[in-house]
Amino acid sequence: MTRWQTVRAALWLMFGLLTVLPTAALAQTAAAKLASTAVSSTERALASQGIGQAELAPYPTVAALLARDDAAGALLTLAADLAAHENDPAYFDLTGLIALRADDHVAAAAAFERVVLMQPDNAGAWLDLAVATFNAGNLQSATSYFDHIENQFAPPTALRQLIAQYRARIAAPSIAKAGWRLVAEAFVGVDTNANSGLKTDSIALTIADQRIALLLDPAYQAQRDTYLQAGLAANYKAPLGDHQIEFVLGARQRSYTHAKDFSTLDLQLGAALHRPTSWGDASLWMHVADLSLGGSQLIRSLRTSVQLERPLAGCRAGLSVESDLRRYVTQSNLNANLLWGQAGLACEFHLARLPIQSTVLVRAGLDNPTGIRPGGVTHHQELIAQLGFPLAWGINADLSAAWSSSGDTEGYSVLLENNSSRRLDRQHVKFSLSLPLAGGWEAMLTLDDSRVRSNLPLFQQTGRVLNTGVRRAF
Repeated sequence: MTRWQTVRAALWLMFGLLTVLPTAALAQTAAAKLASTAVSSTERALASQGIGQAELAPYPTVAALLARDDAAGALLTLAADLAAHENDPAYFDLTGLIALRADDHVAAAAAFERVVLMQPDNAGAWLDLAVATFNAGNLQSATSYFDHIENQFAPPTALRQLIAQYRARIAAPSIAKAGWRLVAEAFVGVDTNANSGLKTDSIALTIADQRIALLLDPAYQAQRDTYLQAGLAANYKAPLGDHQIEFVLGARQRSYTHAKDFSTLDLQLGAALHRPTSWGDASLWMHVADLSLGGSQLIRSLRTSVQLERPLAGCRAGLSVESDLRRYVTQSNLNANLLWGQAGLACEFHLARLPIQSTVLVRAGLDNPTGIRPGGVTHHQELIAQLGFPLAWGINADLSAAWSSSGDTEGYSVLLENNSSRRLDRQHVKFSLSLPLAGGWEAMLTLDDSRVRSNLPLFQQTGRVLNTGVRRAF
């Protein structure tokens, strides 16, 4: 039996006994529902390892696996019965409890989410959902669930104090649990523009007020190819007095089947110092990145940023300033120093009981070349929006869209549109599905659509990427 299950049983038993609602009829209905939750929780607390025998009776194989302390195997076995229990809240409640035993907080949150969708008055499931979501690292959603519990169920003082402790941990990340977190991923995909090819088969050259159409070699046009991708990321956090230190490192390799000159290796190393302040959670970040293309180093960059994040009307608002020193290994004329400013807002709302996480970011940047570069100084503006929401069978969906525009302050080339300054408009839409699996694994399916429009046809591109694979958090 876990410490949390014991607390849940005791507090929700108190909740069932002490809650008083405005009308007698509503009070009797809610009391009956909460009493059943409290009794069930008490039985769980008294049962071996926190799960009642009555709940396990329909699943003897699952019970046998739990008796051998094989929670991951029990979760996988239980998942095989999903089709027969899609509308059974008891099934998903049991799935969530076993997922907690397996330390698979993402799967636990997905299961408890199904319970509250079918039983919106199940106070115990709401509490389990809030804590599982917190432990999964989704602090924004956890805050929303704690708000719902306090607003809809009027919990007793002891439970409010417990929720206040979780809110304090959410508001002050510096006291988060120290330790390593690893994420491994493997994908297979197809890219309709593996070589970053052009959209057009010809470009117009302007020479002495004359336009000459230049046909391009087909090799410069977009080429379709398949690829394999593998990645590993590590994150370490530890308290340091009133601060928290954080280290991140990552490596991601994408290998194309035919377009090997466009295979990439992306290496990242970063460190941060976090500190809660009266203005919000402040962070100082430094990142070093190295990008290789076709087996040769292409870009090295050093990014430094200062960030501030704080609660705002039930959301999380953030501001940041970032410096990016970007150096090209073999094309020094493209070297530049970039300065970015960013503002963001992350909120959660409900649409017909469906929790939807939303994020909006606005960025503006100044791209200053260190030497003589075609186009000179470039100004950037970006708008990024993202929505996340659960679907059926524990599947989660994410939809994001990014729009950006950039413009040079000088002409790009006397041969292109009479030395016009280059303007680029980019659009990127991404839709992904994720399905929690047993043992902390997650199945992924992602579709990307990218488009680049420009007043100079040389820079117009389109491409789509479809990939599928698995991800595992340790």
